[in-house]
Amino acid sequence: MLRKISLIFLWTFFAFTAHAQGDVANVTQLHIRLKAQTQHPPKTPLTANEAADLSATAGVNLTSNAVTPDNAHLVGLPRAMTRAEAWAIATKLSARPDIENVEPIDPEFNKRPPNTPPLLH
Repeated sequence: MLRKISLIFLWTFFAFTAHAQGDVANVTQLHIRLKAQTQHPPKTPLTANEAADLSATAGVNLTSNAVTPDNAHLVGLPRAMTRAEAWAIATKLSARPDIENVEPIDPEFNKRPPNTPPLLH
């Protein structure tokens, strides 16, 4: 009986430890796509006022890092955040009427190889 309880305890401990390790603070940027009808000029970085406006909505200081070739904005977070923290900020920003899409850039997720279907014989 004691052995069974010990095994259950160890299994629970390892399950929680593995979960905690999966939520590492490594998200430092957001990918933001503004709606086409927004008054922002194409392929130009966000202005200081636009970044401040986004920061007010997000509740954290955001910095304009770059513009992608397809006119999306890479915006820096004030510190490395967990996926949950970054998605909470993305959710706040996505409620804005001038934003088409926003999502955290998760380096851990983005370095994973794509799923390949099994070969059919």
